[in-house]
Amino acid sequence: MNVGKLARGDTALSEGRTGAMKSGLRDIFLLSVVFLAACNFRFTPTATPQPTPTPPPPLRLTIAHLERGNLYLWREGDVTPQLITTNALSPIALAPDGQHVAFTRGQDGLQQTLWVVSADGAFQQELVEIGDIPAQRSASPIINTVDWLNERAVYFNTAQVYSWGRVNDNNLYRADIGTERQAASEAPHLILPPNAGGEFAFSPDRQHIAVVYPGQYDTESGRVLILDLLGVEVRTALEFPAVSTASEVPFYPPLHWTPDSSMVRVPIPDRDLLYDEAVAPPVQVWHLPVEGESQIMGFLPASFGGLPRWSDRAGILLYGQRSNFAQGMYNLYIADADGANAQPYADGSLEVLSARWIPGQDQFVFARGTALMLGGRGVQPQPLIDSIDQWTLAGDHVIYTLTTSDITQLRYARLNNSRQSTLIATVTEPIVFDAVP
Repeated sequence: MNVGKLARGDTALSEGRTGAMKSGLRDIFLLSVVFLAACNFRFTPTATPQPTPTPPPPLRLTIAHLERGNLYLWREGDVTPQLITTNALSPIALAPDGQHVAFTRGQDGLQQTLWVVSADGAFQQELVEIGDIPAQRSASPIINTVDWLNERAVYFNTAQVYSWGRVNDNNLYRADIGTERQAASEAPHLILPPNAGGEFAFSPDRQHIAVVYPGQYDTESGRVLILDLLGVEVRTALEFPAVSTASEVPFYPPLHWTPDSSMVRVPIPDRDLLYDEAVAPPVQVWHLPVEGESQIMGFLPASFGGLPRWSDRAGILLYGQRSNFAQGMYNLYIADADGANAQPYADGSLEVLSARWIPGQDQFVFARGTALMLGGRGVQPQPLIDSIDQWTLAGDHVIYTLTTSDITQLRYARLNNSRQSTLIATVTEPIVFDAVP
């Protein structure tokens, strides 16, 4: 037997098999690469085409009004207001973008529950149900003050109605609205419990809230708090003697944030100013910074019904002083933001101070009798509208009601062309309305 030949044959056979195996493995590898490449070609994730977002409707003057339980909404350019819900009660409040309206409902005229409705009336949601707000003893809890933080969050406080009258709870709640697809799943969030809150105002940057508790005359001091949006950090910025109103109605000093959101301006009158304005000490003008020490920045001889209102732009204020101490008649004054350099502006034909600064401007609107006037520092008052009943401002628009021959009209006009007013609707009194520009 030729062993060597056999060995060589086995080696050749072995090499042939090895080559075949290598060739097969190479082919498998190549097929795998091709297959994977094909897989990668088919299944490589690609960006999912996103639908073009529907732009929000352009901002335009929006007015909601409540008339005999019917809630209407009207936008500039509409022919008539649209009925968006029924069985509604005041207060009502438009969201900043005009896309929702907050309102209340309840039995026997009590604002027991809080709701929101979309501007087209297609979506309604109950934010506060009966039972969400605790009742005190034999009272019925109701919604009191309502305001929007932004397009999704509503803040409110509550009160208790007894057989003999009502008492404010001086608390603070937050409720976040749901969407058309998903309702809000949480109950209202209690920010400040009873007698720890009160009336409130948001900073312009919507990062802080100022809250004023009135206290009780001769018993408990009032206080002003500054807190974050959820009440995690709460600071007492000011304590003051509770002020008498000569009634059971508590006195809440008005809160005025500076435009940069750095501080709150608060006028604090003498606790007995209402009884004797001729000899009472002047009103203290307090500055309460978000961070830092609160200070008295000035004094004003303002009357109880004429406490100052600050411009959000020019660093000046308006205040009223009773005209010869006649009942209900006031002179209007303009002064620097700290009360200095006060100058008389309008004579004593004014009723309780109703002046409002035009947002972002150094002009203001005020009522003189039944007429509406436009004013500004260094310029004479100009007539806007000859006769009005109720009125409010929304940007550079004035919204008002006018009654003639027992017919009440809801109208609006631009402040730069007030003689060209537009009829929104013929309404019945009483009427409640709110507006956003």
